[in-house]
Amino acid sequence: PIWVGVSMGGMILQRLALDHPSRVRALVLVSTVDGPMILDKGPETIGAPRDYRAVSTTIIADSFPPGTAPALYQPLLDKIPTWNATVLRQALGSMSRFNVHGQLSRIAVPTLVMVGAKDDVATVAIAKGIQAQIPGAQLAEFNTGHFIMAEDPAGFRTVLGTFLRSLK
Repeated sequence: PIWVGVSMGGMILQRLALDHPSRVRALVLVSTVDGPMILDKGPETIGAPRDYRAVSTTIIADSFPPGTAPALYQPLLDKIPTWNATVLRQALGSMSRFNVHGQLSRIAVPTLVMVGAKDDVATVAIAKGIQAQIPGAQLAEFNTGHFIMAEDPAGFRTVLGTFLRSLK
């Protein structure tokens, strides 16, 4: 299959491509990192007894550039009450320990790395580092924050479609 992973999904796909290369035809890594991703205040606060709804709200709001209309991310905020606090704590902890930096040269499938220039977590520098490690990887930079597909859906579809059509 051709896999598309956003943020933590991109982290999972990097691990999948390294551990099970025969299960990957191509990769699209969106707003992701190859090392620890700290979305909470810092590693020492992960799992601390706090209201997961407040933590989630902050993470989502901070993932969009300053001045973004709240209506753009309100649908994400509306889903928070359905989330599981334990799973969120475990996910944040897992992301803070993730590290495949220096291993990605083993990925030998067509790869597209997509990044928002205004993303202060999965930065352009990190995306370029991922691209540099994966032979032949392409990089697409958007004038967005972390959620490229929400902030520039037409651009996201165009770049993704072009990449998918290029696969033989």
